[in-house]
Order: sequence, then structure tokens, then C-alpha cells
Amino acid sequence: IGNQIKGQEDLVKRIDEEGHSIGLHSMSHEKGNLYSSDSNFLKEMLDSQKTIEEVVGRKVNILRFPFGSNNNTYHLKESLVNLLHENNLKIYDWNVDSTDGANPYGNPCNIVKNATKNNDKSEVILLMHCGYINKNSTIALPEIIKYYKDNGYTFKSIDEDTSEMFHYVNS
Repeated sequence: IGNQIKGQEDLVKRIDEEGHSIGLHSMSHEKGNLYSSDSNFLKEMLDSQKTIEEVVGRKVNILRFPFGSNNNTYHLKESLVNLLHENNLKIYDWNVDSTDGANPYGNPCNIVKNATKNNDKSEVILLMHCGYINKNSTIALPEIIKYYKDNGYTFKSIDEDTSEMFHYVNS
């Protein structure tokens, strides 16, 4: 989230230098503003992109929708996808949710259970959070990694060559 970068520049640089993906997740994470119009959504992403570029020295173009691209306020529309693509942005939704965002103080065992219950997918983009309040996610992570490795999955950073993952919800 772009407005959380100030004072964390060294951490953002370290994440980048260690080869992890850095993506756009808005400037403010304010649902009402983000989903009020396509132009507001794009502005939030481009502002965040500029902030990240000032820190790591390059533009990042991968993004994850705050609250998901299909949430209780918004359902993904072709007009926004086209606008994002016109601005060279790529969309990555998750297809497995650890639920640590909705329940950051949840029991680590429940986080593991939720993160590993959909093991029938050939590709997994797992939603997990790394905020300061997500301490139990950190506790759960080694078991989640072990589960996926034991089940033949490999871990990759999302980059510009990774196929986008998003879907439309039929109304």
C-alpha cells in the first residue's frame, strides 16, 4: 500500500533486492474511493507505482485488487480491465484464501487449514498478509510452505511473464 512505504523504504528495497515480487495494492486501501470509478482506481495504482519506483528505481506493473476484484462493493468489469491493460498493468487475484486478512489474530492452525484446503488446483496464488498485525501468519507460514512442497508445488515470484489470474462474476 503506497501510503505505508514512507519510513519503510529500506524494507521495500530489501524485498526487491532479495527477488520477491513487489506489486501495486493502491495508495490508500480505501474501498469507497477505489471502487467509486475506474479513473479513481487507476489513479490509486499509478500513484502507488510512482511511490514504489522512487524507492526501487523501476516501475512495477503487477497488481492485486484491495479486497479482491470481486468483493461486496465491486465486481470486476471489462472497462477497468481494459483501462489497466492500456496502462501496462497486470492483474493477479488469488485462488486460495488463508483468511488471515479477515481474521489477522486467528489461530495459526486455522490459517494453515484454510491455506491448504484447496489442493486440487494446478496453480495456486495464495492470499496472505504481511502486516504488523499478522503475526500468526508468520507462525503458520513454515507449515504452509512444507505442505505445498510436500504436494509437489514449486514457489515462484510473480513477474511480467506470469499469466494474469482474474475472473469476472456473472451478475
